[in-house]
Amino acid sequence: MQGHIWLLTNLLPQPLLHRGRNLAGRASSPVKRSTWFFAKFGMRLLPITHAHSLALRELPLVHNDPFDRMLVAQAKNDGMVLMTADAILEKYPIEILWCGK
Repeated sequence: MQGHIWLLTNLLPQPLLHRGRNLAGRASSPVKRSTWFFAKFGMRLLPITHAHSLALRELPLVHNDPFDRMLVAQAKNDGMVLMTADAILEKYPIEILWCGK
């Protein structure tokens, strides 16, 4: 989840708007917008650690996307729930919070 949200906040072409005003104040750069977003919703960054890399090596090659595989490795290693709409990821032995249709 955190990877997807970070990417979304950094790829938004315009500042976050709500009723015609910028929710992030003067946070015009992607870094400032994502910092504001994380603080606003009580989120934290999850860096990729050596333990995550080792967990990645233990995963079966069910999914070909390396970024998605790293999200699975992080969720498995840190005991987190992975929020996804990617049905392929349900084949991994982790807890999934389904957000697809």
